[in-house]
Amino acid sequence: MRADARAGLGDGRAVESYTRLVELQREWAGTSFEKELAKDISAAEKHKDAKGPIEGYKRELEAEKVWSEALELLGAKNESAAKGKLRTLLRKYPGTPADKRVRERFADLAAEEDAKKGGG
Repeated sequence: MRADARAGLGDGRAVESYTRLVELQREWAGTSFEKELAKDISAAEKHKDAKGPIEGYKRELEAEKVWSEALELLGAKNESAAKGKLRTLLRKYPGTPADKRVRERFADLAAEEDAKKGGG
């Protein structure tokens, strides 16, 4: 299983291979394989062909976490904190699916942030 996951790093399946390694690490937590999987994951993150796609994937995961936090804050009627999270998404995670959702659902906020960026 580990070998199969590592094999995909250089053949266009970097994110799929990386996520499989992370899943295996969770499944095998507390076993003798845990440290080896941590090494495999670290190597995957540094692999010349996989580094970019994995960084992009991890960035999208981070953006999704911020999006979820913003929605929770909105649900709790904490609009000020939610707007802070949404602004963070717009600033730090442009081009992600979460950024696109913010731009669709909170167009006024996105316009404000874009105006700040443009010096306006």
